[in-house]
Amino acid sequence: MVELNLLSLIFLIYFIMAKTLNEVVEEKIKQKLSKGMTNVQTATTRLMQEGKMSKDFIFDVGTERKGMDPRIIFHPDERNKPSSTFIFPKSGPESFNIHNFAVRQIAEKLKIPTAYLTSLLFGEEWQRELGYEIMNTHNGFIQRDKMLVRAVGNQVRAFLSDQYRILDSEMIFGKHMEAVYKNGGQLSDGLMTDTMLMLESLLPQPISIQTPFNGEIIVAFGMRLQTSDYGAGKLSARSFLLQGICLNGAVFESVLKEVHLGAKLQGIDGMLSRETIELDSKATASAVRDITKHLYSTEVIKDKMLRIEASANEKVDSTNVLKSLRDVGKLLKGEVDNIGEILMRNDPNSGVQGESTLWKMTQAITAYANNEELVVPERRLELQELAGDLFKKAN
Repeated sequence: MVELNLLSLIFLIYFIMAKTLNEVVEEKIKQKLSKGMTNVQTATTRLMQEGKMSKDFIFDVGTERKGMDPRIIFHPDERNKPSSTFIFPKSGPESFNIHNFAVRQIAEKLKIPTAYLTSLLFGEEWQRELGYEIMNTHNGFIQRDKMLVRAVGNQVRAFLSDQYRILDSEMIFGKHMEAVYKNGGQLSDGLMTDTMLMLESLLPQPISIQTPFNGEIIVAFGMRLQTSDYGAGKLSARSFLLQGICLNGAVFESVLKEVHLGAKLQGIDGMLSRETIELDSKATASAVRDITKHLYSTEVIKDKMLRIEASANEKVDSTNVLKSLRDVGKLLKGEVDNIGEILMRNDPNSGVQGESTLWKMTQAITAYANNEELVVPERRLELQELAGDLFKKAN
């Protein structure tokens, strides 16, 4: 009788602890969703505001080679920053400053070494003069007929191929958000920079997974939709997991194979019509809606649970894994050192506990990624994708 009461007490204590842990996780996820919605609103507001100021132009290049007057002239602005003047057939010249990301793109398009051109444009006066002379000369004789220029207000954000597929991100992300709510998810985070847009969403109910080497794992599943309207990355839709106790996130491979290039774009007096963009965008928005539904399906969530279990069963030498990731350029030395320290601390509050497994490696990487003092938001996203890639190694 005493043994039975003791066993009952132990079971009751375990039940209370388990329930408390789940309640803690649910509360953290709730807070994450609340904070994340603010980020989502900031990102989507910026998307709509910049959409009203965005402009797409098709311009002739290689004009000197073709015996034409130049359509694009590169020069510094009043602050000695990279700038350009575009000659519109009807309205005449109009000047735009050039975003640093677009500077790297135009170097590639004009077949000029990127590091060399950048050093000239941001160097001394004689270097800047040489840099613009090189750009204008290459632009005159380049073996290319046309180029797509994407601008927001008076800033060029991208120089792209005239076969670049232009998609309406506001339409696509709007359809995605509708599908998230329809399939039981909630928006959990958002980020928009000068060159990329990302939204994350989660199923708010956490799931518990028991592992032999890393204890109990409580996770929430969702997805990440990410794109760049300026050639900084393809449109991608990825499964996403969040470890509830520490909010470490990992992102799996994309299930959307978006291709940058399509048919050659046609412009009237340099301008692209809205209809040109909407035709392709509607089909892509429909595909994204269907993929959102798929990634929230029971089948996909079960698959991700099996991947977690497999990674928690896969013991690894953490030093060798970190070294290999550094050798292939996926981690920097400082990042390796910081992640190594997290592994050594073995702190359950960071989601890093138990023996050295692939699962523990993913959590150490994403725990480091969550350090806002050391990691900028763009790099955080990259590290979460790196963590997701590690799941492929599990048997």
